[in-house]
Amino acid sequence: MIKAVYSRTLMILKRIPVKLWGLSLLNGLLVSLLSFFSVNLPLVTLPITAALEAGMILIYYMTYSTGDVPDSKPMFAAFKDFKTFKHVAGGMCWMYLWIFIWGLIPVAGVVLAVYKAIQYAFTPYILLEEPEVGALDALKKSKEDTKGLKLGIFAGRTLPAIACVVVILIFAAVGALVRVLTIPFAIITVLLTIIFSLFAPLFFGLVEAGFYEYGKKPAVKKTDSAASHLPPVTCPACGTVNSGGEKFCSKCGGKL
Repeated sequence: MIKAVYSRTLMILKRIPVKLWGLSLLNGLLVSLLSFFSVNLPLVTLPITAALEAGMILIYYMTYSTGDVPDSKPMFAAFKDFKTFKHVAGGMCWMYLWIFIWGLIPVAGVVLAVYKAIQYAFTPYILLEEPEVGALDALKKSKEDTKGLKLGIFAGRTLPAIACVVVILIFAAVGALVRVLTIPFAIITVLLTIIFSLFAPLFFGLVEAGFYEYGKKPAVKKTDSAASHLPPVTCPACGTVNSGGEKFCSKCGGKL
């Protein structure tokens, strides 16, 4: 799963999707502005912020599924009408509330909060893709859809971030210890930090969408007979033979 998701994510990023980067920056700017005012009006700004975050998640998902970056309209999908806004914003806030509550448990709170965040990872997609599923049931459905995928989601989320942080720390440490390399390594450290800050949201947003694309259909996961009897699929782009039921090539990430 992780290999296929990474392959497709990198294939999309190799095209240098400036539009996706711009939408990510726009969403971040709007969320930051709302967060600034949330001190005085939290009951108003927090649901709006949650709805905007869900909209950006939808943009990542549409980009991952189609390979093309949509316009900004999906970012505001939750604002279609009051019913949709209440459904999406309410479900997102409910999800964040439960993660926060689990995090309050002494000693094991942090671990439980991380675990629950993974369990609820599909909630934003369910809220937007399946409006017939209630806000409370969206969390339950996410828990069901992530069964068997939690370890992969955790690894897919954390390993690249850890690797980037380690590389940045190594350059910073070498620059601090070796005087000759202080200035060039300091410049490299700053550049790496900027690049990571700018493009990490794109990478992880697409990866999260890939996990949802992989696990959103219970029939594929639960009925072994359905998947096992499907014929192998050959990727038209690179010729790799993939097992039946796969949507994307495990080697190049191309759509099958």
